[in-house]
Amino acid sequence: MNRLYGVLVRILICDDNVDSANTWAALLDSEGDEVRISHFGSGCVHEALTWGPHAALVDIGLPGMDGYAVARALRASPGGAAILLIAVTGYSRPEDLARSMAAGFDHHFRKPADVEEVLRALHLRPDRT
Repeated sequence: MNRLYGVLVRILICDDNVDSANTWAALLDSEGDEVRISHFGSGCVHEALTWGPHAALVDIGLPGMDGYAVARALRASPGGAAILLIAVTGYSRPEDLARSMAAGFDHHFRKPADVEEVLRALHLRPDRT
């Protein structure tokens, strides 16, 4: 159970960088969250639609379907509006931030992201079950 609200939080990590994805997974698992990983945009969408995460950490520069397309697809899907979408990416220009917000992301963090800031963003909504 995550330490802030005492509820199990399902978090999907979408990053083609295996080390980055595994590091986030280990950290979030140690926080008590349930975590799954996808390394491709289309796999991320499939996993989100079948597993139903509360939140997703999504890299923008994914192979094939990029993170912007992932966010748009999830937001357009049934239940997709309820997923907390967080971009964790090397894309950090002002236009990248604007594109991520337009695609449907709730937060945008530049890699390497501050862990405490991401954790705060992940646990902002206590009503998730």
